[in-house]
Amino acid sequence: MMIQVPLNKLEEFRTEDLLLELKLRAITPILIGGYDTETYHKELGLREPLRVPSIKGVVRWWARALIGGAIYRKYRVFPTIEVADEYVSHLLGSTRSVSKIAIETRTDYGQIITFKRTDRKITAQINQRPIKNKEGRIIDFGECARLKLLFIGRRKYLSGYAPGTEFLLRVYRNAVDDMSDVEKQLAVFSLILGVFFDGIGKIISRGFGKVEITEVKCDDELKELEERLRRVFNDIRRNSERANDAIERLLKEAQGRADEYIKDKWLSPVSKLSQKPEMEVLDEGYFNYELINKFYNDWQQAVIRISRAFLKASWKQHLSMRPRSPGGQLHTWILGLPRSQRRTGYFLLRKNKEEAGRRRSPIRVTLVRSDNKLRPLLFGFKTCEWDDVIHGRRGRPQLYHFSNHRPPQPVYALAILKPTGHIQQPPWDINEVFDAAFNFVRGLL
Repeated sequence: MMIQVPLNKLEEFRTEDLLLELKLRAITPILIGGYDTETYHKELGLREPLRVPSIKGVVRWWARALIGGAIYRKYRVFPTIEVADEYVSHLLGSTRSVSKIAIETRTDYGQIITFKRTDRKITAQINQRPIKNKEGRIIDFGECARLKLLFIGRRKYLSGYAPGTEFLLRVYRNAVDDMSDVEKQLAVFSLILGVFFDGIGKIISRGFGKVEITEVKCDDELKELEERLRRVFNDIRRNSERANDAIERLLKEAQGRADEYIKDKWLSPVSKLSQKPEMEVLDEGYFNYELINKFYNDWQQAVIRISRAFLKASWKQHLSMRPRSPGGQLHTWILGLPRSQRRTGYFLLRKNKEEAGRRRSPIRVTLVRSDNKLRPLLFGFKTCEWDDVIHGRRGRPQLYHFSNHRPPQPVYALAILKPTGHIQQPPWDINEVFDAAFNFVRGLL
């Protein structure tokens, strides 16, 4: 496991053990939950720090995606999660081994943003000042569906760190074992991709928790890598025309380090491999991304537009459909579960027992700051997990669509209504559902 480093114990780590130092600045609100899911505990006067376990999870997730892609490129088969975790554990540890890296986090306790629910509206203020648009009207964040979910129950307030809050992440080489240059660089890229694409905290797939990397510092043995990374983030920040090329360079170099990492590693038996991706793999055939040619002047506009892009109501409006017209053919289940209300929507059925289910959306949006404006970066991973769910394979419950207009139907029996208005009749491939959703979101950002 990785080590959470108490600030009063940092003297135990030598300066020469520092592998990476990242300085981050929030560009949208950061929602970090404590025991009561609040960033700021008013009664105690305390603020939640950025905790190491959350960063540890990000690093491990992206390391697994990188390694999964490398295994596919080398062997043309996909690893199971079990196999990928074996490779990851050599670097990041497991329940039976110690991680080769330790992580330190620091939070600059800056301004707090408070969201408040009043009737059907959600408004926000920073240090008691209401957030307004250019016309001076107070902004209603009630259109942010995922934010509304956090207000379920009696909650009236929700706090987070305001845009502009700064964070410091440091990665140290653990003294338990030597590290090769390839291992060091894979650890560096796993963290950088994690904070760049995903971010920090809650609702990160819908525009919250986004940060920009403002400074990169590597150890002396990785100075060339440091220079390349600085050029990447300078290009993204200062020149919107070069931003896409910079992101491509970042991804290619990260994949190259993963390819090197698995070269001398033992591959598990074929019985533990798959012809389809069971987990997210970072490979161009199964990872889509697009830096959208759209610029937002402020974060409020950005998070509201992102939230709208993932709503079925917005998709219907795009197609000039009536709000209450049947929407099963839009297949918004691909954007994550639960996605149901009042006995309508998508449910998982196992032996006639319904459950709303919980699945993370494979399609997400992050934001990058470029030319002093915010630009959406749409990305997604294609896996066969949803394919198993819609057909009820390998012991998984089967996904059905419930509607007021007809009896429940398995989603595989429904046609696909695409953003162009074209209808794809079944049988169809899961990739067609993914591509249709990706294009819907792209067009609405």
